Amino acid sequence: MDRRQGFSLRELCVVLIVISILAAIAIPAYIHAQVRTKLVAVKQENRSLHDAVIKYQLDHGDYPIGTYESPTALTQFSKYPKAVQPEQRNTGYRLIVLTTPVPYLVQLPDDPFQAYTPLYERKFMYFRPKLGRHAWMSVRGTPIWDAEFETVGAGPDRILDTNIDGPDYDPTNGLFSPGDVHFYGPGFLESNPSDDPH
Repeated sequence: MDRRQGFSLRELCVVLIVISILAAIAIPAYIHAQVRTKLVAVKQENRSLHDAVIKYQLDHGDYPIGTYESPTALTQFSKYPKAVQPEQRNTGYRLIVLTTPVPYLVQLPDDPFQAYTPLYERKFMYFRPKLGRHAWMSVRGTPIWDAEFETVGAGPDRILDTNIDGPDYDPTNGLFSPGDVHFYGPGFLESNPSDDPH
């Protein structure tokens, strides 16, 4: 006589509880690991951007035009490819001059945190702080007004704050704290270093 038995309801409940506990532990750890990986990628991409901006400055005697700078007052604007739309020239695409005609970068890196919008298209923002952005702040004792340029990413809150007075991301306030990630050049200073976020 064949007396094969299945699992009892009690055994199934125990298995489901164990799986739920493991998932409750593993999923947040996985999400935190993803954010940390993206923070490392943001730093690496911005370091590449800063290196390219410095090389550009050495070749051209000036830094690329920053977002919110008036293009009509700057002859540099003529260096932008005609294919780049005027509205893109006022966003992270200001750094398109780093890819053509001299390829300081193969392509502009994407911000892994930034949600896609047609205007920004996930590019890091680029500013010239000497023209007024964060002029009153300091990073590790270095006044921001001594910085020649700044790149900005959305940060883990995934919201790129286009207001020039927006907060800086600070990992000590929690891995998912609000604010943008700022890097200042040419010294590649971070307003709130995120090498080892908690």
